[in-house]
Amino acid sequence: MLKKIIREPLLHFALIGAGLFVLFAYLNPAAEEQAENSIVVTGYKIQQLSTVFQKKWQRPPTAVELKRLIDDYVVEEIYYREAIAMRMDQDDTVIRRRLRQKMEFLLTDASAAIKPTEEQLQTYLDEHSAAFAVPTRYSFRQIYVNPNRPDSAERIAAIQQQLEAGSYVKGDSTMLPETMTDQSTNQIDRTFGQGFTQPFIDMPLDSWQGPIRSGFGQHWIYLQAREAARHPTLDEVRAKVLREYEYDQRQALQREVTEKLLQKYMIRVDWPQSEAAASDAATPSE
Repeated sequence: MLKKIIREPLLHFALIGAGLFVLFAYLNPAAEEQAENSIVVTGYKIQQLSTVFQKKWQRPPTAVELKRLIDDYVVEEIYYREAIAMRMDQDDTVIRRRLRQKMEFLLTDASAAIKPTEEQLQTYLDEHSAAFAVPTRYSFRQIYVNPNRPDSAERIAAIQQQLEAGSYVKGDSTMLPETMTDQSTNQIDRTFGQGFTQPFIDMPLDSWQGPIRSGFGQHWIYLQAREAARHPTLDEVRAKVLREYEYDQRQALQREVTEKLLQKYMIRVDWPQSEAAASDAATPSE
């Protein structure tokens, strides 16, 4: 039971959120002591302004520039307080979206602080093995025949005879690659057209086979290597697994927090009459 509570994502979120508030209070010791009409520019805030300037301009600000930064911050703080006092933050779509984004960023930071174990990553890989499977890969050469040639039928017959006789054959000019090495079925199909690699599945190695039709024309294929599809080890795809695992964790945490927060509120939707009628019509009767 205790382990379940400790692993509860909402508990992690709450603890991290509390930590942020403690950190803010530590870095802004005078915040609670400020009078309503008092603005205190702390040493931390000055350092923050200087750091932002230095990152942008690749040098620290001069005394005059730092004074200008502080003055601008003071004006920004005054305008912010006056806007809040005038309730300008109410029913403002831009502000509402920005605050929602900040909440989501906080959740993202919370989930990022929870590092997965090797066992969790391996379990995630096992449960989503199809998403991380290494597809079949091929290496081959190809000879191309342009179907728009007036003698294309004769050309195809001639190439077939030359290949059977072991003669060298040069294909028609094309922007398609003559060779592809260690490429997946998806990569090859993107180049030659969907389904082009279907005959490759049972094609023998080290012999010319064809002709095979694509959207570009006719091809003879000399298959040099075939590496069957397989499931990779965790070490091979660790970065991708970690990225997908953390994304799923962020989404799960956000859903869980949202569901718990929804329980705090009584939701009422005052539909316009026409919309309400449509909503009732769409609701199955008991």
